[in-house]
Amino acid sequence: MLKVWGRKTSSNVQALMWCIGELGLAYERYDIGHRFGGTDSDAFGALNPNRCVPVLQDGNNPPLWETGAILRYLARRYGQDQLWPTDLLESTEVDRWAEWAKINIALGFTAPLFWRKVRTAPKDQDPDAIRLALNALAAKLAIAAQQLTAHPYLAGPSFTLADIQFGHCLYRYYDIEIERPHLPALRAYYEKLAARPAFQEHVMLSYEELRVP
Repeated sequence: MLKVWGRKTSSNVQALMWCIGELGLAYERYDIGHRFGGTDSDAFGALNPNRCVPVLQDGNNPPLWETGAILRYLARRYGQDQLWPTDLLESTEVDRWAEWAKINIALGFTAPLFWRKVRTAPKDQDPDAIRLALNALAAKLAIAAQQLTAHPYLAGPSFTLADIQFGHCLYRYYDIEIERPHLPALRAYYEKLAARPAFQEHVMLSYEELRVP
């Protein structure tokens, strides 16, 4: 039984839960963070000294933190040849795109755009900063769109961990009120992800509790 600490509205928790859902693993999830609090407790500090979510514990193994590391652990332990190829070159390709997505898409979207558009009051929003963030993100999304023009999924012909690390941001990207570049390959890819039951269950969730009026 997997244990997960983290609120379901956290984008990092959503990536983790989507992975768990794709693998069909049994889990218990505990609401921690934001309106639930709990990250400043001694018990949670013992799980993760950084006091952020998510945290995962697999059975009696030590707790794991850092979303990318947790995702790779699950993919390599439970998703060999499904989310993580056994072939070294193929798995390196998955790892490369997963790292690229974390650094360029997740970090380029969540704080620079989502926080500024949703978690900042309209009166306090900075249109120039939002525009610059949109332009920077669009340049990176164009790289993904080019890759997706040639391949069905981000790292090649099959759905892998790279798609989870990349795709978990796309629901909010397409849902919030921003100007988006015309990238038909990216949009078609997103619609393919949105048809997956685990994506619908764990990623396509309301974020209204995070909105600052």
